[in-house]
Amino acid sequence: MALFQKDPEKIEEKIRQACDERNEKYIDKCMKQGKAMLIKTVRILGEEQMDSYLPRLCEMLDSPDVDKRTAAAYALGEMRYSTAVTFLVRRLETEEEPAVQDEIRKAITKYRG
Repeated sequence: MALFQKDPEKIEEKIRQACDERNEKYIDKCMKQGKAMLIKTVRILGEEQMDSYLPRLCEMLDSPDVDKRTAAAYALGEMRYSTAVTFLVRRLETEEEPAVQDEIRKAITKYRG
């Protein structure tokens, strides 16, 4: 069976399964399969509480790509770690893109919630 199938539900299921199994090798491959797959994977990492990816998600807040920053903010908000909030607050001080600002605010609110 191919690593990446065309069925979005199957792909999401496989990524979530990889998170359950802590299969970082598979997750890393997903993150290298283009922007859309990276964003999908990042969002799932947050939802599945993959704390081992916390440093990488924090680094993504500085990406020149708006969609990547937005996805990272979402994922960090789902994780609800105080460390993540520190990075989110710092990023909010310099972020100029309204969509990213909104996602960062939502993420901070989830933590403080």
